[in-house]
Amino acid sequence: MLRIGSKPLLVVAVVAVGALGIWAGWRAVFDPYDSAKGVRGVPEFDGRPLSFALKRLGKPVRDFEFTIAQVDPCKMLRADLMSMEPPVPEDQPIREVTWERRHTFITVWYRGTGPQALGFNGVQWSKRIDTWAEPMSTRPAATRPLR
Repeated sequence: MLRIGSKPLLVVAVVAVGALGIWAGWRAVFDPYDSAKGVRGVPEFDGRPLSFALKRLGKPVRDFEFTIAQVDPCKMLRADLMSMEPPVPEDQPIREVTWERRHTFITVWYRGTGPQALGFNGVQWSKRIDTWAEPMSTRPAATRPLR
């Protein structure tokens, strides 16, 4: 029988704390949003509000608002928004939010603005893809950064 102060209870507590520490360390080292070696979709954000992404990823590094009409069809990542199903109307406000990890960026696009806006596309891409870094770090023409 286990009693408070008994050695078996102390051993169980030490093992539990150790296991929790190992699990937390594993999660910190193997962040699933820091390991992409190229590009991958992040469908876990589709249909979810921005608050969901903020809880998972923290504070974003970039936050832009624009419309499909302002997207340059020659600039990758955003050009994919022009071929979404169902199509995004040209005057539909889109909010683009980007988070940074050590080796990757995570960008999620939201239809509309405000708390009702839901994610409709997202991608995680390696920082080594230089051809995307410059266009994705600047907002499309005639847009303004969100506050």
